[in-house]
Amino acid sequence: VAKEGGADGPEADHVQRFVLLAGRSLLLDLIALEALLVTDQRPSSSVVHLRTAMVDTAASGSVTAPAWATRPASIDAGSWSVLQDALLPQRIAVSLCDCDLDLLDVRFVAASGLQSSDLPSHDSISSAGSFLGMPGLVTLLGVVMLGAGAGLEHRRRSEAERLAERILGDLHFWD
Repeated sequence: VAKEGGADGPEADHVQRFVLLAGRSLLLDLIALEALLVTDQRPSSSVVHLRTAMVDTAASGSVTAPAWATRPASIDAGSWSVLQDALLPQRIAVSLCDCDLDLLDVRFVAASGLQSSDLPSHDSISSAGSFLGMPGLVTLLGVVMLGAGAGLEHRRRSEAERLAERILGDLHFWD
């Protein structure tokens, strides 16, 4: 690490230590992120299933370090680009704070959000369905449990009020 302006001493050592700590933190984060992307099986979504042949498409990322990409063969490159713009973040910035706290600041600017108009028409996209076997029955059971809980709470309050009236008589102030 180059020392600024030929400065020696504790400040230069602090700068070097900070750069090494920040670099190590960033490297560990990137290694963890890369490990999350590696799987033994083909990716499968619990929301949407996409079963189609994939073809190469324009690389994404920076010009100096592009990332390879694929897209479904039945979706044109323009529609795929619109979908990616809606899903991927607009900007991720990592800043190293040269201060006493040795902070690593990560700023994330999210995309505008996915709209229905951003989705290309595609026959191979299908909903994964409910993760519950019978969602209507589960909803009904939840409503019944909610009603039972409300009834028990009403009964508990009534019993407490009767007990308070019996103990305190005419001295009750909760009305």
